[in-house]
Amino acid sequence: MLDKLLLPIDLTESSEIGFKTVESLSKKLNPELFLLYVLEPIKDIPFDIFEEEIQHLHDLKYKLKEEAEKTLSRYVEILISENIKSSYSIVEGDEVESILDFTQKNKIDLIVIPAHKKTKVEYKALGSVSLRVASKATSSVLVVKQKPVLDIKNILVNYDFLPSSIKALEKAVYLAKNFGSSIKVIHVDNDEHYTHFKSVYQKVIEKKLKLLEEIKERYKNIDISTTLIKGNPKEEILKEIHSNGYDLVVMGKRNPVNKSRIFIGSLALEILRESPISVLISRGEYEE
Repeated sequence: MLDKLLLPIDLTESSEIGFKTVESLSKKLNPELFLLYVLEPIKDIPFDIFEEEIQHLHDLKYKLKEEAEKTLSRYVEILISENIKSSYSIVEGDEVESILDFTQKNKIDLIVIPAHKKTKVEYKALGSVSLRVASKATSSVLVVKQKPVLDIKNILVNYDFLPSSIKALEKAVYLAKNFGSSIKVIHVDNDEHYTHFKSVYQKVIEKKLKLLEEIKERYKNIDISTTLIKGNPKEEILKEIHSNGYDLVVMGKRNPVNKSRIFIGSLALEILRESPISVLISRGEYEE
């Protein structure tokens, strides 16, 4: 299920957080691991810039590549000593698009990318690399927040009964089997004020509760609990995250019908922005 992992490296302190996370995941999941550094090209050089300044820019680019080679080769050396199949690549281009191109070319199952600390203004105005990758990737993305994901004891899964949500739960179960985790599945119902007939709404709720119970029957060998909460999905999910000791949030997100790289707003990305803990965005097939 998660046979190929990709870790983009950017030579900041966040790279170490990302590396420790993929190292931990690889020991449990035994995937093939790819490390990637994207060297952005020199562009928009003013015509009146001095020759020595241009040379300085090229020297800086060379030093960055040299440092990337050194860091990536050190990481791969550590991984190979731990019997983790791994390799690294250095490419030149736009950071986000290069990560997405590499992901498609190598059929990556999961991109692991650390989140940088940004202000709310920066997030809304620009979006971080991790947010843009998570939004545009057609593969699943694990955005690592604040600290490495080393041990996954408690997983929270947001469930809305759609195919992408079902796939997200399957990934959570896969991780739980390998890490010995417990899972809490929550469904936040926000339909009460849309339904004019209470009897119809009550039947819908009963059906949802039955389906949630069936999840526990389906995964009897996993420590799994389910609950239905009424309220605003974003508010209730964040409240659940803050009030319990979860190590990871797993959420489904559908792919667009043409697999295009379009930044699409969604509940998953809103949670990704505001969650204090790491979030795995599981990509599902297109849903009508």
